[in-house]
Amino acid sequence: MLADRGADGLAEALGLIADTVTTVLADEDSLLSDDSRSRLAALARNLKGAAANLTPQVRDPAEEEETQGIDHLRVGSHVQTTLSRAGVEKVEQLRAMSDAELLAIKGVGPATLPAIRWAVEDHAMRWWEQPLTRVARRSDDPLPRWWERD
Repeated sequence: MLADRGADGLAEALGLIADTVTTVLADEDSLLSDDSRSRLAALARNLKGAAANLTPQVRDPAEEEETQGIDHLRVGSHVQTTLSRAGVEKVEQLRAMSDAELLAIKGVGPATLPAIRWAVEDHAMRWWEQPLTRVARRSDDPLPRWWERD
């Protein structure tokens, strides 16, 4: 039964209703007024749009992979360059490294370490999918913005 399958079933049901309405509209022998035809056409368009919105979007594995590089971290370019020179290319590598290992990298010091850890956590929250207001500033951001600096 369609109702037992959640959003997929609902999307399929809306698609079936839209197809039925379109079939009725295509029947030239039906006794529908022009107003009724335009309303049914609008209903069919809205049903198809609703069905499309309910259909889950399948992520491309290649798209998922390209977000795993350190270039997708919210850190400065100098930090990215430093990490890249040290051979760190993926966020998972950073997540697996201890604080001592990170501090052993030339160019990473006590001031940079919290920024890197914060950026790795921010990456885990998939910051690029968040609303812009959440991305712009998080309360636990260790680096002050230029307008907040003394």
